[in-house]
Amino acid sequence: MASRPVFVPNYQDGRLVEERYFDFRWAPGFAEVQKKKNTQTLHQKARENGLGKVLEISSKSNAKVGQRLSAFSLKIEIDDEQYPLESVYQGSKVFDLNGPFPEIFTYSPREAKKFIRENQRGNIIAFELEGIRYPLSPKNAFYDWLYIRSLVDHVDWISENID
Repeated sequence: MASRPVFVPNYQDGRLVEERYFDFRWAPGFAEVQKKKNTQTLHQKARENGLGKVLEISSKSNAKVGQRLSAFSLKIEIDDEQYPLESVYQGSKVFDLNGPFPEIFTYSPREAKKFIRENQRGNIIAFELEGIRYPLSPKNAFYDWLYIRSLVDHVDWISENID
């Protein structure tokens, strides 16, 4: 069994998003067909629990809009240059003994992740971008902020393509 979140807009109590977790039978394996099977099963569980449409936002999404909004596809502007969002996230990591790595902002997301795996020294202690250091807590705040910042340039496209 696996438990995965689905993020639902929240219009009620001031929180922007509600995380709803769904348990489902996990199909093990790294093959693409297994990953798609798990995604389909999660979406089915969400529908069974009252959620209509679920948009998978990832480079492997079946929907064009989901692929385009993935961190591997989105670009973010830093110092008047456009870089892959995931590469900026990876390059902003600060470890006990090294980092950040702004030189990898130009790398593809996969190359940036590989670089970090091979070059990190110690535990991650912070993020640093444009000379500002960001804490690890609250969890996911830095990543969420980067992601939202990257969406600004895509507002028109999103409003035209999300139903």
